Amino acid sequence: MKYNIMQTNKKSGIKLIVLLFCVMAFFSSCNDDFLEKLPTDAIATDAFFKTQSDFEQGVTAIYSSLRDVYGDAWIVGEMRSDNTHFVFDPSDRGAENYERYADFIDISTDGATRNKYKSNYQVINRANQVLYRIEDVEFDSSVKNSLIGQALFLRAFAYFDLVKNYGGVPMFLAPVQTYVDAFLTRASAEEVYSRIISDTQEAINLLPAKSNENMGRVSKGAAQTLLGDVYMNLKRYADAETVLKQISGYQLLNNYADVFSITNKNNAESIFEIQYKQGASEGFSNSFFYTFLPRIKNTAVITGVDGQPNGGWKGNAATPDLINCFEENDPRLEVNIGYVSTTELYFPFSYEVDSLPYCNKYNAPHTTFKDVGTNWPVYRYAEVLLFLAEISNELNKPAEALQYLNQVRTRVGLSNVTETEQGALREIIAKERRTELAFENKRWDDLVRTGKAIETMNAYGQRIKDNPGVYYYPEGVAPLETAYNVTEHRLLLPIPQSEIDINSELVQNPGY
Repeated sequence: MKYNIMQTNKKSGIKLIVLLFCVMAFFSSCNDDFLEKLPTDAIATDAFFKTQSDFEQGVTAIYSSLRDVYGDAWIVGEMRSDNTHFVFDPSDRGAENYERYADFIDISTDGATRNKYKSNYQVINRANQVLYRIEDVEFDSSVKNSLIGQALFLRAFAYFDLVKNYGGVPMFLAPVQTYVDAFLTRASAEEVYSRIISDTQEAINLLPAKSNENMGRVSKGAAQTLLGDVYMNLKRYADAETVLKQISGYQLLNNYADVFSITNKNNAESIFEIQYKQGASEGFSNSFFYTFLPRIKNTAVITGVDGQPNGGWKGNAATPDLINCFEENDPRLEVNIGYVSTTELYFPFSYEVDSLPYCNKYNAPHTTFKDVGTNWPVYRYAEVLLFLAEISNELNKPAEALQYLNQVRTRVGLSNVTETEQGALREIIAKERRTELAFENKRWDDLVRTGKAIETMNAYGQRIKDNPGVYYYPEGVAPLETAYNVTEHRLLLPIPQSEIDINSELVQNPGY
């Protein structure tokens, strides 16, 4: 059986190049044997896929593309929301296109739009290469099923990111092998969601449970969580409840900070993480922690590692709105947010505040500038519990909702919630998601799927315009008047202009 059953009309679409599997494995975690090195020479895919080992390496290549997807996912997931903002720096206009995302004046030529689109299709094409060829090669059936399940999950995961952010997109379900194959029209969002669901359901049936042998790879629990997430976005609460209640083998860690510790990767709470490893020369490390630092004289003030002056990038700074969401004595505040004095800034502009917040969640001991090995949490058990709390409340089961919600609160020493009125409890659960999952790229999606994005972001934007200094603008600087005019069309990103330029029939999203 070939896993390319449903294809859309090939009239037009984005132009994709056949991807050669010539990348190196990047995955490393508690189990450093997780993935092995891929061939360093570019070879044709038909010549490459001959053995079980070849397909294992092919699946490795799919995972490696996730690092590109998550490299700037925070720009949309967090900085486009009311959780985080940029520290405006008049000396650095090179970051202007990223600031436009936060201000809702982004355009179709901005880099983050293009990168998200392109990197997700890289995941998809690599998954298609594996799925198209794997049934023709004989090897151990349990290994084969796991590899198929992983490829299906990763393809569905990429399409989920695309459909949430762009709406309907061209749907490639087989390798792009000719010029004609590269042109597809946009499938509808409904068609894309249908395929995501079918791929994920099949992945659930094929994937094993999480174990030490498959640490770092997606498991049955990851696929169940993805499917539950999809159903939540579609407001199919009963379906989401069914699949999420089937998840087993995970637990909350006693200490919230331990969930993100570099010495505790892929722990009992973790369902799916993007894997990184220290060792900048190997290309497996991350630098996003430095991206989240203000532009200070020496990042050693925060990291303890001497680096270049002006080494931070000032993105993803926690807003006063997020900071004020944390209850008194909530230990998650200190885990998530650190502060640095404005006297440490490389360019000493005059700010209304004395210190600037930064995302501290991914800070970890390291010895080399911009060489951090912290993993990025995609799904963890705390989110499953909060999904189930939200579902139970929407299905008029407040007692059950409180049971799930209070498990998360008890872990961090907060008092139990007793509210049972549906609307009030809905707001409490949303607030708990905001603090528990801060800086994990959840906030914007939550605002959109709950129908709160337009109202919340317009009110938030007005607060910034009224008090720009509170939101890290230097004295005398304020956002543009055109910023934060959030209407329905801003709930989706524009299709990258570079894709439209090579396909005149590819229709842009309204309003761009």
